[in-house]
Amino acid sequence: LWLRRRYQLIQVHTMPDFLVFAAIIPRIFGCKVILDMHDLTSDLYSVKFKSRWMKPLIWGLRLQERLSAGLANHVLTVHEPYRQILIERGIKPRKVSVLMNAPDDRIFSMDNRPTGKLPSVNLAAPQPFVLVYHGTIAARYGLDVMLRAVALLRARHVVESLRLVIYGKGDDLARLRGISTELGLDDVVYFHGKHVPTEQLPELLTQADLAVVPNLKNPFTDYVLPTKLMEYAALGVPSVMARTLVVSQYFDEEMVAYFAPGDAEELAQQITTLAHDPERRRAMARLAHLRFTQQYGWPQMKQSYYDLVDSLCRPKEVAARQAAQAPATHPTPYSR
Repeated sequence: LWLRRRYQLIQVHTMPDFLVFAAIIPRIFGCKVILDMHDLTSDLYSVKFKSRWMKPLIWGLRLQERLSAGLANHVLTVHEPYRQILIERGIKPRKVSVLMNAPDDRIFSMDNRPTGKLPSVNLAAPQPFVLVYHGTIAARYGLDVMLRAVALLRARHVVESLRLVIYGKGDDLARLRGISTELGLDDVVYFHGKHVPTEQLPELLTQADLAVVPNLKNPFTDYVLPTKLMEYAALGVPSVMARTLVVSQYFDEEMVAYFAPGDAEELAQQITTLAHDPERRRAMARLAHLRFTQQYGWPQMKQSYYDLVDSLCRPKEVAARQAAQAPATHPTPYSR
């Protein structure tokens, strides 16, 4: 394919990292190669496969990671902490930059929508308080903690007409359905159980009063900046989030409500507080949108990506443009 079209640039999206070696021939002949590392493979495998026999494989994955980055002209990753890890593992700082996996602003937009959903003004017909989660259904994402928190809320009767809606599918779906039945939540929790097209998500998510991101704490999730959280911020849906290392660097306590990972009791307390404080939910949604989406939204990320591609494929033009934009300097008069 490259022989027919002679691409100027090839971008390889991991995982696996070694896919970048499919571009070795074009790379030799001058084609620029970008390696896009959304997740660090070795960190994910160390969480998914907990066995001492996996240690040689993890070491091999780290070596693959470094060799793959070495072949690429440039490496992209999704946030600054990942960038720092890659630098610590031997990749040159100038070769790594951040391009967040920001939501498409043509789909996830707050156009003509109030910031944060408020309760119905018709007090004679109270609406259910709706929690929402969407995305991959996997054990590492802590959905069982969310179910146990909902069970606590239901037993205490502290949130009227509570409902939890879960969109998505994954290998933990059957177990979670079993837990829901065991806790007596089948009339409260709805599992969609299917993939939802991205274009349909905003209409579904904005029906919720509060989104929940209940990630567990482990070496992988500690460094995940959930796309779903960015989508909630873009749409103005207030969120309660398990506190993890990376998320707390980008979202402060005015933007989201935090609870300790794995703590169903604290999650239940946060949901109770927010259910009875619509103004706080509204303020959180507004600040998350203003402070995160407007700084790290896709328009900003897109321009950074264009600038990177230009610097790789048209370095002389970029240098000339930068020189033309540089402020003029005036010689300093010589003095004795």
